[in-house]
Amino acid sequence: FTHHEGQKAHQTSMVRFAHFESTASGEKADVATQLSTEHQRQAEENMTRLHSVITTVVFCGRQNIALRGHQHEASKDRTGTNGNPGNFMALMNFRAEAGDTHATG
Repeated sequence: FTHHEGQKAHQTSMVRFAHFESTASGEKADVATQLSTEHQRQAEENMTRLHSVITTVVFCGRQNIALRGHQHEASKDRTGTNGNPGNFMALMNFRAEAGDTHATG
C-alpha cells in the first residue's frame, strides 16, 4: 500500500476527495453557489452605482439643468474641448470628489 499511496494518481484522488468531503459536509460552498453568490454581489454593486447615476439625472431634471454642455464644447473625451465635461459629468465628478465612492466608474 505504501507504493500505491505514493503514486500521483492516488494523491490526486485524495485531494479531490477532500474537496468533495468539505463541499458535502457544508464546510465549503459548491461551485454553483460560489458563482451565484458572486453574481448577487456584482448585481448589488451595480444597483448601488446605478442609484448614484439615477439620483444625479433626477436632480438635473428637477433643477431644469441640461445633462450635456453646449454642442461646441463637446468632444470625444470626457472633458470637452475647453475642459467643460458637461453638467452631468461635472455633477458625477463632484459627487466622487465629495466622497460618493459609487459615483466613480
